[in-house]
Amino acid sequence: SDSVEELNMVANKNIKQVSVDDVVEKAAGLFENIEGIDFRLKPRQEKLFRMIISQQISYHNYWIKAIWKRPELLKYNHTAEDLIGLIDFAISGLQLSNSKAFALLNVIPQDLINRLQPDAMSPSNHNNDEYTNSLDVTTALLNWQGFCERYNLDAVDTLASVPEILYVPTEHWTERISELTEYFSNSRHIPNLIQNNAATVLLEGFPSLKRKIEYLVKVMHVDVKDIANCKALSKDFDEIKKRFLFLDRAGLYRHPVPNDVGSTKSASPSLSKIAQTPAKNFIQRVVVPAGGIDLTVEEFDAFVRGLTSEDLSRNRFENPNSTGYEELIDQEEEENWYAEHGYDAPHIKEDIAEARQHRKGYIE
Repeated sequence: SDSVEELNMVANKNIKQVSVDDVVEKAAGLFENIEGIDFRLKPRQEKLFRMIISQQISYHNYWIKAIWKRPELLKYNHTAEDLIGLIDFAISGLQLSNSKAFALLNVIPQDLINRLQPDAMSPSNHNNDEYTNSLDVTTALLNWQGFCERYNLDAVDTLASVPEILYVPTEHWTERISELTEYFSNSRHIPNLIQNNAATVLLEGFPSLKRKIEYLVKVMHVDVKDIANCKALSKDFDEIKKRFLFLDRAGLYRHPVPNDVGSTKSASPSLSKIAQTPAKNFIQRVVVPAGGIDLTVEEFDAFVRGLTSEDLSRNRFENPNSTGYEELIDQEEEENWYAEHGYDAPHIKEDIAEARQHRKGYIE
């Protein structure tokens, strides 16, 4: 579009030829089609943008693109010091490139930007809440970067899929990895597992996550490598079970037999196909290639309607005579886990809920 071409022209213009007024004027034109951004009717927005550019004119192209991607930066109650402070910290503190620093600006929860203030580091402020908030956010970002480096993950890209992680105490991240090694004993699988399922793997209660993994491993006989390499843990898990049961009862699901000569550890059809194929394509792309040439969408729908909640529980699959008691015990175990790990603390629940509510604002 014309606006995008104009945006690139501004971005590529030699900074020596650009004045603050030039940048503000160009930005006003570029932003006029963005809902809620209007420099003429909302002078506060122009003033904020002008203050930022006057202090960081060498980054003017990055700032224009950042606001283009995330207009909330001008609409939210930020100060120029807050926004510039985050970029300065990202570049000097986290040692990020310019482009990655501004990418961080586009994914970090809005309220955390306001809690990372450079002036809060001064000794005179050591006893106030601002210092504590600033210390928490900067420490969380530094720890997150270290965590990601350890598992060869891009800190900013991964944060984009799980921004709520910054509200969670750092020790929970490392404890979660420790819990996962019960199943993923080969640490080489952890990076792919997180990359494909960051929010589920790092934020979901472990009893619930454990039930999913155990169903995949003990009922579907999926190799842990295949679990790590797809997004199954982040999908509607009951839907995965329905598809598996349909394939299994139709004799189309191949459980691996490791002791057989020439056998593979991977079940077939693959977990990625079962979990990630869109509903409208499930029969044609998964069922038919597996041998179910005559099976139809209507037959699958009828099969699903006949399933009960007991059919979908792992316990019922393993033991047809089981009752709902085991599921009740699982639920109690999960509630106890949340309480034990501090997730019942109201402020943590509220912070995570707020971040999810505003998620669209920082993930495009």
